[in-house]
Amino acid sequence: MESIRQWAACLCFAAAAAGICRLLIPSSGLGRTLQLSLSVFFLCSVLLPLQSMHLPFVLDMGAEVQQQAEQLSEQTVQQSQSAALEMAKQQIETELTNFLLEEGITPVRIGIDMMQQDDSVTLDLYLLLQQQDRPKESWLREHLASEQLRLTIEYQEGENSNESQS
Repeated sequence: MESIRQWAACLCFAAAAAGICRLLIPSSGLGRTLQLSLSVFFLCSVLLPLQSMHLPFVLDMGAEVQQQAEQLSEQTVQQSQSAALEMAKQQIETELTNFLLEEGITPVRIGIDMMQQDDSVTLDLYLLLQQQDRPKESWLREHLASEQLRLTIEYQEGENSNESQS
């Protein structure tokens, strides 16, 4: 509390000194420069003592605000990573569908699961194809072969029956 009293007294003396100096300063060009200097002096006399004061309630609030800002930042990063992952999955699905359609393969369903371990990403790709596309399975496995891709192909015959191939 004593530091606040000292700060207030300092402000009163600074205001009085600035007021007396303004009365003595001429109104010419040099006078305007000195008035600006007095304004900066008064502003410094207001702000500089606040730097040396110990205000624990302000510091505690600052820590809480910083913690909330860090949590918000983490949430934002997670949401942006999730959105980027979803966009990547949609892009892969679109490109894969176009690739299959160019070869005359009509996918019934495409499932993509992306897993990240350290610096590498592994894709689990699930294709549900029509029974008529079974002869093209070896071509598909050859063209989609990769260390980062695990491919599962199943076939649909009619509307209800499934046959599994891995």
